[in-house]
Amino acid sequence: MNSLLKRTLTGTLIVGVILAGLLINSLSFFIVFLVIMAVTQWEFYHMLHRIKVRAQATFGIAMGVTMYILTFMVAIHALPEEYLSLILLFFPFVYIHEIYAQHNRPFHNIAYTFLGLIYIALPFSLLSFLVFDIHEKIQPVFTLDGKDDILNFLLQPGFAIDYSPGILLGVFILIWMYDTGAYLSGMLFGRRRLMPRISPKKTWEGVIGGTFLALITGYLVGRYIHDMNTIEWLLVVFVVVVFGTLGDLSESLLKRRIGLKDSGSILPGHGGFLDRFDSFLLIIPVVVALFAFLQS
Repeated sequence: MNSLLKRTLTGTLIVGVILAGLLINSLSFFIVFLVIMAVTQWEFYHMLHRIKVRAQATFGIAMGVTMYILTFMVAIHALPEEYLSLILLFFPFVYIHEIYAQHNRPFHNIAYTFLGLIYIALPFSLLSFLVFDIHEKIQPVFTLDGKDDILNFLLQPGFAIDYSPGILLGVFILIWMYDTGAYLSGMLFGRRRLMPRISPKKTWEGVIGGTFLALITGYLVGRYIHDMNTIEWLLVVFVVVVFGTLGDLSESLLKRRIGLKDSGSILPGHGGFLDRFDSFLLIIPVVVALFAFLQS
């Protein structure tokens, strides 16, 4: 099977899983992106073995999962916002672990443990603030005093009020179209290297082709997804082009530093999950900030 066909089939499967997660209901959204986040974090920590960094992978992933669950519960108004501070209780234990572990480079391990949290878990956790209405001031739908059954609450189909995946769906469509346009135009017309020191295969022609396709897509998304108007969607296109490219280059810089071609091999034709979601990781925080500003 040639690389383009393999890449296409794997890409189609990834798109299908993400669309299912977004469009079935809020519980499928929760599960799909939680799994993707955990696997991506695991890949990141596993890559670091090549440079003899012993990041606290299990504990880092546990912190990421906790952050993801807490932000989800706050976004659906199941918990008050102050519960987000619970994630801070984990932080001292990262340092305490290194005190007793007797590793040669303890602060490298500490730094990379936190980097996995900031680089990967934080963007995924922010997704809940794009698909639920966080501006409506209402009381939490239950309290932790035993009066309500939390498990039953979570298992109800469509339990989360005001679940609207339109913005996140549009962002993913723009990312996919930009990546597709950049890949095809770079492959067909690429001559001028964008940043050969970091990623010798990326070209200015690829960026231009991807931008052109993303602009057309942004206009069409604005016509059919009305969570934002067309001008606002074109601003998102700008974010996707600039920060998507920088996200791709950032991961390429990481892999070059470590000495790896791909972050993993679980996705044929795409490498690993970090390879597939590298641009997404820098795009999402900026989109969340832009959306919050536009809604204020």
